[in-house]
Amino acid sequence: MGNQSVILPLAFFPESGWYALARKGIHAAWADPNTLVQVKQCILRGPNGLQTIRIPLEKAHPGRIAQFDKWKRETLQAIRTAYGTAPFFPYYDYLTEAVFEQSDGDFRRLCLAADAFCRRALNMPAGEVMEHAAVSWPELPPVAYDYGQRFTEHYPFSARVSILDLIFNAGPLACEVVDGKRL
Repeated sequence: MGNQSVILPLAFFPESGWYALARKGIHAAWADPNTLVQVKQCILRGPNGLQTIRIPLEKAHPGRIAQFDKWKRETLQAIRTAYGTAPFFPYYDYLTEAVFEQSDGDFRRLCLAADAFCRRALNMPAGEVMEHAAVSWPELPPVAYDYGQRFTEHYPFSARVSILDLIFNAGPLACEVVDGKRL
């Protein structure tokens, strides 16, 4: 991919490949808000397998999360259920909750807060924000090996899950995994 500019979509705890591209020096920016329909979800890996968390946006106000307090409570509970036993969950749980507090029901602020949390956990500089950029999405590179996912006795390794899985399971070494290094 070299030095080309790549626009990555506004996303809520995207998969690890999103950050792998950003760490390799590929220009990452927020995409046009009209692309929200395609990126308003994240996938968690928990005791019952994969769980998709969808963000319900209001029809009248597409940038607002519908029934935010209820959605926030349910989503935080899903994250706790999926990762409460992960080795690094206690170190990042309060920061995850702060992501939701910073958004106040605004989808864009939620994604920016989630990105700031992830970049902090991965020891990355802040992302750049571009307004109304044309979207050019590359194929995201998957994590190619098991870095210590939970519940592998019941389910096979899942390469395409939220960055939260990597952060809660690998902790400070998550940046190594995103860089493609083996733990």
